[in-house]
This record gives sequence, structure tokens and C-alpha cells, in this order.
Amino acid sequence: MSQRQRLARVSGTLLLLFGAYVCSSQAKQSQESTPPAVDWRNLTSKIQAALDASELRCYEERTWIDIVQVGDVTGDVFPEALVEYCHLGAYTSSVELMLLERGRPIPARLRDQKGKIVQRSFLRGASVRNGENTGLIPDKHAVYGIHWHTDDSGELESCSVDAYVWDPKRKTFDENEQVSKEIAQRECGKLRKEKELECEANPCSKETH
Repeated sequence: MSQRQRLARVSGTLLLLFGAYVCSSQAKQSQESTPPAVDWRNLTSKIQAALDASELRCYEERTWIDIVQVGDVTGDVFPEALVEYCHLGAYTSSVELMLLERGRPIPARLRDQKGKIVQRSFLRGASVRNGENTGLIPDKHAVYGIHWHTDDSGELESCSVDAYVWDPKRKTFDENEQVSKEIAQRECGKLRKEKELECEANPCSKETH
């Protein structure tokens, strides 16, 4: 075997080894970047226990646990969950944001703009003229409640948003006026278009009652 052939074989072996190393590194990085799987639906009993312990109780006949939305709003790769847990009456249900702490679900702690802890549940549901909804926006680390009202013709009359942004130091979601306005601009705009499309499909009456 000539020296050129030996060099070619050595180079080929090095290329194979380098390729295997790159593939192994990419696979490891992919595994590390994959968020841990959390099956919130299998945590129903623990969620209920956590709500009861936090005095977020509901009459038994109106209680149920339903996972509305899951998303990583705290940025720790473990997804949080919006949990609908209590039917309030006419058209709304109570919704709570749940976090995982050492594998156990706990309700999120909210603070108002003065830094005071507030006890409140978000809402979800709609009637003919009023509506409530709750959502997560992971890229803003925010949970928000949206509230709207339509006029007699079915067009959107008012719409507002209360948004709370994650504070990793205090482990709380703090009310944020700027983020509230940003979300309102987007979500209320979408809602206005939806109402306009509904009126186009089923012409809304302009008559007042």
C-alpha cells in the first residue's frame, strides 16, 4: 500500500469518526432542548387537592377539572396549565393558572401594580352580549384575562385585558399595564373582526331594544 493510499484511509477514518461525533452531539442537544413531558390531565386529583388547600373551592355539583391551555410561561421548560375548575352560573367558569413545584401542581401567585398579592380567578365563557376568556402567551411570559361586551347590533362595544407577567425573582405574576395594552390591541382586534364576520354571515340588527 502506497503512502498516498494510507493517508487516504486515515483521512477517511477520521471523517467517519468526526461525523459520528457530530451526530451524537446533535442528538444530545436535541434531547436536552426537548421540554419535559408533563401530562396535566393525569394530575387531576392533585390539582383538585391544591385548589382545595388554597381555598379555591367550588360547590361539588359545579366542580370539574378541565385543562384549557398548556404553555411554558415561566421559561423553565416545564409547561404551566390553565385549569377550568368551577362553573359559576349563567355563562362563566373560574379558571386558575397552575404551576409545577417539585412535581406538584400549585396555583400561581398574582400581584397587582402596587406589589400586593391578589386573590382572583380568571374567567371563561360567553353570553349573547358579554364574554370572558383567559390565555397564556409564552413569549411574553404572561397570563391574561380578556373581557368584552357587544352592543344591541352584535358589534363589539368594549374590550379590555388584564395581563400578568412572570417575575422569576419573586416567583409571582405581576400585573403589567404595558403588556395588557399590547395584548388588548391584538386580541381585541381579532375579536372585533370575528364579530364583523358574524354580522356579515348573519346580518346584525341595528335596531335598539
